[in-house]
Amino acid sequence: PILMAAGVFAVPVVFRATVNLIFPAQADTSDARPGEAIRPKLLRRIGEEDVTEVTYLSMRDHYVDVFTNAGKRSLLMRFSDAIDELDEVAGLRVHRSHWVAIDAVERLERDGGRTYLHLRCGHKLPVSRAYRDVVEQAVPA
Repeated sequence: PILMAAGVFAVPVVFRATVNLIFPAQADTSDARPGEAIRPKLLRRIGEEDVTEVTYLSMRDHYVDVFTNAGKRSLLMRFSDAIDELDEVAGLRVHRSHWVAIDAVERLERDGGRTYLHLRCGHKLPVSRAYRDVVEQAVPA
């Protein structure tokens, strides 16, 4: 019975892994119009056509606050999944609770022992020590 149960659970997992290796996932272009850039999956999840770019993401309890060109939207999802759904958007995780699009960064500020990112939208986000080196290499002071 134990070998049978292991087979029942292992066969689908091995099959799915093999299929993913042979046929890797590709970007969903089903809603893209000819000549139009493909929107990241996270923006398609929001579903509003006027939302075209992400400025930054912030984690709040079990919600991800998505700050866009059209304001703030909240989604019930894991933060890591939201970052994964940004597809090809260039950005950095700057804190355990914040991700920022590179294009949204205005400047880097050091205040005593703390580091902050000033964004073009006027917001200021903390940069944690764990991410400071990566952020300082990507964003000159």
